[in-house]
Amino acid sequence: MVLEVLPVETQRARVNRCNSTAMEAFITLPGGLTSPRARRSSTCRLHPRQSKKLRVYTRACASQPSLPPSISTSPVLQDIESALAAVSHIYGDDGDGNSEYERWSQARDDIESSGLLKKTHSQELTYGEFDLRLLSRALALGLEHLPAAPAPRTFVDIGSGYGRAAHGAAALLGDDWGVVGLEIVPAMHDFAGRVEAPWASRTSFVLGDYAEEGGAAEDALTRADFCFAFATTWPSAGTPYLAGLTRVLGDRLCDGAVAMTADKQLVQEELGPGGERFEEVARVDGPNRCCGDSTVFVYKFRGGRGI
Repeated sequence: MVLEVLPVETQRARVNRCNSTAMEAFITLPGGLTSPRARRSSTCRLHPRQSKKLRVYTRACASQPSLPPSISTSPVLQDIESALAAVSHIYGDDGDGNSEYERWSQARDDIESSGLLKKTHSQELTYGEFDLRLLSRALALGLEHLPAAPAPRTFVDIGSGYGRAAHGAAALLGDDWGVVGLEIVPAMHDFAGRVEAPWASRTSFVLGDYAEEGGAAEDALTRADFCFAFATTWPSAGTPYLAGLTRVLGDRLCDGAVAMTADKQLVQEELGPGGERFEEVARVDGPNRCCGDSTVFVYKFRGGRGI
């Protein structure tokens, strides 16, 4: 199903004419679709603190205010329920957070066995799964600031883990978009690549550091129209600013590309003699199960290479 990006006026005119047949088809996944789950037993028990956090998250979701008209009528968000249902089915989510906690538990083993803790800042390897409702709201805002360009377009998830947010983005953005996940932990990369989904032909996963030069990760970022980093625990020298990520994206993104970061910010200063810089164009707050709540900062890159 293709999700069109329409002017706000057209969105509002169409909001009551949603194609229920298409949505039903989207929820009904092809026969034989497997639901890969984390390698831990499904009988995972929650620690009392985890149960408390889950109850707090549920209350936060229930008290979340309705979205403003310019966001709630977005075609990206019109299909949020079917996209969530599809991704949850694929990942075996049970609604109680158990499968997510299983993946967190498995992530500790996968990170430790990778040997990366000896080379990389330990906080940068902290695993978390970004809330897809909050991601959809941020995507809707980012799409409003993208320049027109022919399909296919490219969305890059930096630090894609087991692939859940990347698959969520593929479900939300539709057939005109390819999605690339960049991940440094081999076992997580392998898991994401084995996930079977209706949009699998539009998703790919690259193993490697996003900052490495000359590889597939660099190539993905130079082609990116849109990128996202769940950077809550990324090291930032005691500041809220991601200097390293800012430099890498500033070297690689095209002029007009949109970048989003969660909880930490890109540096909004000139990056070179050409006046290249990131301009914050929007931000959105919302519940995010693994850290209580998050803020997504949306930037437009000015002055980079031509598309």
